[in-house]
Amino acid sequence: MINISVNVPLQGVALDRVLRAQKILDEEMNISFQKKNQSVPHINLLSGKITHINIKRLRTDVVKFNKKIIKKNFRIKTNGLGVFITDKPVIYVRYYRFKIFLAIRKFLTLGKYFNTLDNSTASKLWTPKTTIAHKDTSLKNLSKIISLLNKIDFYEDFKVKKINLTSFSSDKPEVTI
Repeated sequence: MINISVNVPLQGVALDRVLRAQKILDEEMNISFQKKNQSVPHINLLSGKITHINIKRLRTDVVKFNKKIIKKNFRIKTNGLGVFITDKPVIYVRYYRFKIFLAIRKFLTLGKYFNTLDNSTASKLWTPKTTIAHKDTSLKNLSKIISLLNKIDFYEDFKVKKINLTSFSSDKPEVTI
């Protein structure tokens, strides 16, 4: 079994702003775990454990789904900065809950590709987000992080060009497959 994320890669100005935020945090505060370990900043729609047989099936279906996405001209709007408050806060870009997200999640769930889903994407409390920083953040430096990132306008939109499949693990950087 392998861990797979089905996600929407960011495009255009939205992508540039996330990369800029990660660069600032790296240069100013040495916060770089997410920057160094992500394949490309993205919105994780569904993730979990999947068999190699189901990866092949999922990949085939995602190729078909991507052809439909290109024709539909879907646009996604960001909704500012968000933070999950934990010992190591998660700093992220928020998004509106567009119907396209829910449609893709339903399609993936009905396809029964995943053996198990990650808690972060399995529930109805799922939050569409792009992580800017986590794991090397702390409550102690949270106000400085927010102060640095407040200078960036995280209200943008972008056209969805495709859905990606990304493999991930706790000990290796992400890889788009």
